[in-house]
Amino acid sequence: MEKVVYLLGTAHEYQGGKPQQNATPPTQEELDQFKKYVVQLCGNLSIQVIGEELRKENLVNGRLKSTLLEVCNGNNIKHKYCDPDDEWQEKEGIKSFLFQEKQESSAEFDSRCFEEFKKREPYWLLKIQEVNVFPMLFVCGALHIDSFSHLLEGAGFFTPKVINQCWAPV
Repeated sequence: MEKVVYLLGTAHEYQGGKPQQNATPPTQEELDQFKKYVVQLCGNLSIQVIGEELRKENLVNGRLKSTLLEVCNGNNIKHKYCDPDDEWQEKEGIKSFLFQEKQESSAEFDSRCFEEFKKREPYWLLKIQEVNVFPMLFVCGALHIDSFSHLLEGAGFFTPKVINQCWAPV
């Protein structure tokens, strides 16, 4: 059986996370549009599970909610939070927060952030292996699509298929 992992990139605020710095939070209409898009994908691709770059710890005290968990609960689809907790990140030497240095250009800072955040991708791979249910839809930040697709492909037993590099409402 082919182990297909469909990849959907987007901005984290559509997943239910905190808006990126200086970003406007999504409207309810935009969130509904995202849910509808994901539901259609799941039906068209016979998705059995949705994994996402989000961790349950981020949802404490009702501060945030997982849009994708709502989709799963309403459509009899399994759900998996796949982002590492603070303990794992600390053990792996991954920094949760980065600050731009005075002499550093915005492009240099963005590149440094991406390289740091990319270090979490092997953990996502472990979580996908744990779940071992396919076809899977994996939703993550748009900047991860290329690197994570290569990681999945390099693992040798997954077939990554990019559905949308960077979903945004129309």
